[in-house]
Amino acid sequence: MNRRLRLFILTLLAAVLAAGSETASAKDPSQTILWPDQGPSLVRFTFGKFKEVGSLGSERTYMVETTAENLWSKKIADASFTLYLFDKNKVRIGSALLSVSNVAPGEMIKFQTTVAASGPPVSLSVTANSLPKELAPMAPAKTISITVNTVPQGSVAKLDGQEFGTTPKMVRVTVGKHLLEFSKEGFNPGKFPFEIGRTMSPAAASASNSAHLHTTP
Repeated sequence: MNRRLRLFILTLLAAVLAAGSETASAKDPSQTILWPDQGPSLVRFTFGKFKEVGSLGSERTYMVETTAENLWSKKIADASFTLYLFDKNKVRIGSALLSVSNVAPGEMIKFQTTVAASGPPVSLSVTANSLPKELAPMAPAKTISITVNTVPQGSVAKLDGQEFGTTPKMVRVTVGKHLLEFSKEGFNPGKFPFEIGRTMSPAAASASNSAHLHTTP
C-alpha cells in the first residue's frame, strides 16, 4: 500500500469518527432552562442525558445530571422547583423536585435528579414551588394547567374573554377567579365560572373542566 493511499484511508477514518461523534452529541444534547423565562433570569438549570435506570410496566425511572447556577446578585438560601417532562405532543409524562439551597451569587451546584415518567422526555420546563421572601416578588404569576372539555366536543372556548381554541383543549390559568365561555353552531352558548386557589393540589388542578351545551330551540 503506497503512502498516498494510507494517508487517504486515515483521513477518511478520521472523518467517519468525527461524524459519529457529532451524531451522538446531536442525539443527547444538554438542555438549559432559565428561570424565570420572562424578565431577568435568576437561576440557570442544565440537564444532561436522561439515563433509564429502571422500569415497571409503562413507567420508567430516569437519572439525569443536573446543574443549577445562581445568576442573582444575592445568595439563594432555600428554594424548590418542579421539573416537568413532556412527550412530543407536549403532554406531561413526569415530574421531579429540584432543591437549591445556600447557593452564593455566581455559584454553581451539581446533583443527580431521579424522575419517574411514562415515556422518554422530549422537552422540559421548570416552575417554582417555594421561594425565599426576597425572591418571591420576582417570580412570575403561578399558573396551573387544566383540560377544558365540552359535550359535544369541538366548541370554541374563551378564557376571560380571550379565545384559546376548540375543545378539548389544555390551558394554563393563574390563581384567582376566571370565566370560561363556550359556543358551537346549533347549540346555546355556555358559561362556566371557576376559581383556582393558591393551595390547590396538582391532582385537583389537572382535572378536566367540562360543560354541557344545549341545542338551540
